[in-house]
Amino acid sequence: MIEGTSLPQDINCVPLYIKLSDVHRIVHQVDLTINDRNWSVELGEKLGVSSHGAVGAAALSAAALSAGTVGQAIETFIQWFLLRCNVYKYSVSYQSNCVEVNVVYISGDPLFEQVFFNAPARPIEVMIEQLYGTFDWHDIQLSTKQIAAQGDLLQHRYKSQIIFDCAHNSVKLSHKIWNALNPLADDAAHQTHSNDCKMLAKSQQQNISIKQRVEAIIEQHYADVMAGRKETNIPPTLIVICEQLNMTERTLIRQLKQADIS
Repeated sequence: MIEGTSLPQDINCVPLYIKLSDVHRIVHQVDLTINDRNWSVELGEKLGVSSHGAVGAAALSAAALSAGTVGQAIETFIQWFLLRCNVYKYSVSYQSNCVEVNVVYISGDPLFEQVFFNAPARPIEVMIEQLYGTFDWHDIQLSTKQIAAQGDLLQHRYKSQIIFDCAHNSVKLSHKIWNALNPLADDAAHQTHSNDCKMLAKSQQQNISIKQRVEAIIEQHYADVMAGRKETNIPPTLIVICEQLNMTERTLIRQLKQADIS
């Protein structure tokens, strides 16, 4: 599975962080090997919310002034899951009939996007069952960019309603579920685990230099060009790089100057 990547063959020498280009290659090689287009849903079932350490613990204990909701647990998980896979942006919009969580991926790889929508979406569904209990299928709607012809078996792997061929990936939840009380809410535990997540985020920033992060984005761009996922051979612009780093142009330029990089 790791053939052609920069990962070491020795499982005892696994690096702390894996390059996105290596993850893309592994995902594609797994997809070619496993005779199941929806293997990522099963991956999500095996890697439930609680398997993500401080990220999962912060989500499950989500509380505000000792009164937490299922919605807070979901939003906490999506917020801190970025520590595990920093390839998406999200937003939460409160509508009259539901709450919608939009997920926009910035990896540029359609298969990777499909896999890493299913992988956390199924654990979220399981977490809702754990915190809320049995729900009606129309209370949760998963909208996916995956085409219906590829996802004919996907509906059977979820308990939520699935809408295919959408412009973007999103999860819509009824207010009944979003506002339901979280029986595992624990304000003190939530603060502790959230602080752990903040420390992990700070550690990641310190361990991965700005030079390495920019180089990884440029390297991934050309890997996508070589694989036919992008047509343009023009390097990513400063704006594109800033979007993927989630920082302003001024901040990026300042950090590059501090690192003595032009």
